[in-house]
Amino acid sequence: MSTESSRAQPIVAIVGATGNLGTDISEAFLNHYRPHFPQVIAVVRDPTSANARKLADAGAELRQIDTTDIVLSFARAFTGVDVVVSAVSMAPVEYHDALFDGALKAGVKVYFPSEFGMNYHLIEFREYKEPIWDAKAQHVAHARELAQGKMKIIVLATGLFTEYVLTLMPPLNQPWFEFDAATLTFAFAGSPDSKLAVTAKVDIARSVAQLTLLALSPDSAVPDVVYVAGQNAIEGVSEEFGLERKKVTLNAADLESYKIAAREEEVRSGKPNILKHIKIALGEHKMDFSYNNNELVNPGETLWKWKRVEDHYQFGNTKYCFYEEVVKPWDTEHLSV
Repeated sequence: MSTESSRAQPIVAIVGATGNLGTDISEAFLNHYRPHFPQVIAVVRDPTSANARKLADAGAELRQIDTTDIVLSFARAFTGVDVVVSAVSMAPVEYHDALFDGALKAGVKVYFPSEFGMNYHLIEFREYKEPIWDAKAQHVAHARELAQGKMKIIVLATGLFTEYVLTLMPPLNQPWFEFDAATLTFAFAGSPDSKLAVTAKVDIARSVAQLTLLALSPDSAVPDVVYVAGQNAIEGVSEEFGLERKKVTLNAADLESYKIAAREEEVRSGKPNILKHIKIALGEHKMDFSYNNNELVNPGETLWKWKRVEDHYQFGNTKYCFYEEVVKPWDTEHLSV
């Protein structure tokens, strides 16, 4: 299948290009996919930051957003752009909507909203409220309603980031699945055979770049929702994580009891716990990407080899990693849409 773009030299703009995932996406376009995208625009908050200057040194064109008239500012930043990738996660829905509205005004052809995770559309927590998922769903619905026939919107579902499966998640400082590195103990809800899709950030970045080529090609058909899984692991089976089965302890809780307890805790505290929501989704087999679009994105692993959890961790040594990145939220006080 041809991946030649309908335009000789397509232009891509990455919003949040200096962020956690944005850096990987930027590097994919600036390095491996540079022959296809000679012009890469990094839309950043602070073009003088060290990370922004690093992207500029690598060949990215830096463009800054003025939040006093954010839709117009985005439209100007996207002038001449074919594809917009949003890698901004810690922002209000109004910001994401303004980003899309600016892209629509600029005539952008393809848009990747900031999804890059589990497909929360399949999860029905009718008695729960998860603000992050609710905001994402609201934004995508807004974008699809306005984009009809004008822009291709691609939601990329990747499962969890491989790098963080066995790490601490801020600000709760809890492991994603209550994995205790010292005792090699997993605590989970439901069946230990529930499958968990995970994808490394570098593979997500390459998937975005490859899907960009496919989406711009008249010979290709890209689904509105694309599933990729660098590894569709069985959370309770130690070999899937590069561990010896005999060294791992599995602590399983009854799923229904766990759901009731999680709900009662949220009612008492008034705060949702996304980690528990993810564990419930895993127990309900909603994070199983056995059916995926890996062959569309990376047929036969001929373009790259998907990374696995064990590529990032070595147990019994000093390479058990903790995720300690501090995410700076967007300034919403001076946001004008």
